[in-house]
Amino acid sequence: MRSSPPTCSLHLEPVIYTEAGIWYVGSARSIFDGAALFRHPEVANAISEPSIGPRSLKALGITYIKLGGQIACIANGAGLAMAAMDAVTRLGVPYNITPASFVDIGGSARSETVRTALGVVLEDAAVLSIILNVFGGLTRPDDVAQGLIGAYSSSMRTVPVVIRLHGSAAQAGSTLIQAAGLDSLVTFADSLDNAASRALTAARGG
Repeated sequence: MRSSPPTCSLHLEPVIYTEAGIWYVGSARSIFDGAALFRHPEVANAISEPSIGPRSLKALGITYIKLGGQIACIANGAGLAMAAMDAVTRLGVPYNITPASFVDIGGSARSETVRTALGVVLEDAAVLSIILNVFGGLTRPDDVAQGLIGAYSSSMRTVPVVIRLHGSAAQAGSTLIQAAGLDSLVTFADSLDNAASRALTAARGG
């Protein structure tokens, strides 16, 4: 496929065919040839980078991939983040809402890791809501709670976040968040589909 501006690859997934005979692309992602961006300032200007560079994020154990949608998916593990993205993609088709970013904070994230990851996500003006999918274990839910509280206390943006906390000490994390007075921004979900549904409602202004 020839394209202008030049792309190294174009990913369309999933592609869904409905009973009504309509095709939908759940999510689209392009990777551009960086060496050719100088010929296309309109593309270069549209690409935003977080204030914290990739090396600094990597040093904290954070993998951040911007995808261009509206709902950021943060989790302590690639599988959990991808599961959140799949739920958003599947349930978001009728509303043309897709994942904004894939954010893996690693399996043993601490409060500063969570705070940094949320800070990067909150810098993206396209993000309308956030899913935080955490399995308690090496990542302590109380650390997650403290990181979230710190991120929102230092951010100018008030983006709704839906949290699915499960596993060891999940209740401790929930209690800390509820005590922080973030009820207007934070909601809890007991399943991933429920989290995606709530995040979609928030992204649509509900």
